Amino acid sequence: NVCGFSEWSSVSMPFQPVHDVPAKLAAPYLTKAKRHSLTVTWTSSADFGVVAGGRIKGYRVRYSNDMEALRNATPSAMAANDKRASQRAEDRVDIAPGVTMVDTGTDTGIIQQPPITVDGLLAGERYFFQVYAISA
Repeated sequence: NVCGFSEWSSVSMPFQPVHDVPAKLAAPYLTKAKRHSLTVTWTSSADFGVVAGGRIKGYRVRYSNDMEALRNATPSAMAANDKRASQRAEDRVDIAPGVTMVDTGTDTGIIQQPPITVDGLLAGERYFFQVYAISA
């Protein structure tokens, strides 16, 4: 340009990329049953790398022998019971009496990929499982 360049424009209002939560997953299903353990798997989130800004960091799994305990252990119910409940996905636990989070043996409790084997179960007992995805 023969005359030079203009000055920079005024600073814009703040913008933020879309960061959607992952889609709800289908129910986990059984892949192997032994006397004191169950191996369950699930279909990975369809959001894996598809949603704008959305990669899946991993999954959390919980189980109970009481289906209603799982249905009632929602984030809002947990927050009502514990005012300190965190809204961060990494801190989300959603436990209640009769509900157990799967212990991954890691600090985060995050399962990278399915399946997961849960040991130490009672032979002959029925168990129900749930899973949710955590976005990166």
